[in-house]
Amino acid sequence: MTRNLTTDKAFFREEQRFSQPWIWVVLISSITAVIVLVAVGDKKEIQPENNEELAGLIIGGVILLVSMVGLTWLFLKMKLITCIDSKGFNFRYPPMINKARWILKAEIESYEVREFKPIKEFGGHGIKTGGKSKGKSYTVSGKTGLQLILKNGEKILIGTKRKEAIRSAMARMMMENTTEN
Repeated sequence: MTRNLTTDKAFFREEQRFSQPWIWVVLISSITAVIVLVAVGDKKEIQPENNEELAGLIIGGVILLVSMVGLTWLFLKMKLITCIDSKGFNFRYPPMINKARWILKAEIESYEVREFKPIKEFGGHGIKTGGKSKGKSYTVSGKTGLQLILKNGEKILIGTKRKEAIRSAMARMMMENTTEN
């Protein structure tokens, strides 16, 4: 179904970003450490005995630095966007999932807003698969999510920081008459 992520009849909309301070401390510390190692790599105290070793050190440092900058860019751009309207539930997780994924009301068998254990159930936050019994999860932080169980047996957990608002929006969506005019 091709529809915009947000609609003029949205009951709920939430945008979450990776804002945990420890992520930024680790990323910035790692980038700084790589810059320092590459910068002092040509100093006499740690200079390799030949130019090939020095070149390898610098090339490896530059590759590591580019990787760390890329990872930092990814964490800056990643966000989980969810929306609920009278037709169903949709979400995006840019830059990995740019096009809205729709779960229509008719596809939903049941739902609940529940507490979950990110590491134990799914191996952490992000886009994860917890196996057939736990299903897929799309989370950014926290331990609260909307658990959807679809009529085809698939389970999807979407993280939220607004549990009462998402619970209310889901109840409204499930009760809403969706006959087309």
